[in-house]
Amino acid sequence: MPEVLFPEKQCFQGKRYLEIGWGDAGFYQSRHYTLALTARALLAPSKSVVHVVGFDPPPEQAFPRASIVLLHLPVRKFYDLLHFVDSSVDRASRERALRRGPGRYGTSFFYDGRNSYHLFRTCNNWVVHALARAGLPVQTTLTLSATTAMDQARRFGLSAN
Repeated sequence: MPEVLFPEKQCFQGKRYLEIGWGDAGFYQSRHYTLALTARALLAPSKSVVHVVGFDPPPEQAFPRASIVLLHLPVRKFYDLLHFVDSSVDRASRERALRRGPGRYGTSFFYDGRNSYHLFRTCNNWVVHALARAGLPVQTTLTLSATTAMDQARRFGLSAN
């Protein structure tokens, strides 16, 4: 990752990989999901967060039960995707975003996100927008489920597991 992008990576020095996700602040940071949290996240625009996890083994080893798609992108298109991810963090005119708290697992933290979260702007929709910024011809509207997002990614990559 270019030095000028995603300065929060400095919190993960020595880690080979970063997993980066975006989602509703209340839902994503909760340890216990409820119907009320889900409804609040989807029905009313709410604050978002970015979750970052640093890890060392290859993703397919670190997350053996996860569906992982390997994408081979030209460097310029990969940088476009990184710019999209970088722009998802709300740094409020600071060099680095402030940590909102510990992450969900491993070496991880939450940071303030940009844009509100709601039914038509979800984590799954965020993923396909990242793919679109990388130049992949994906459908960014009405991508509401993880299955739909992953199906689109699989059209352009290889399953790692």
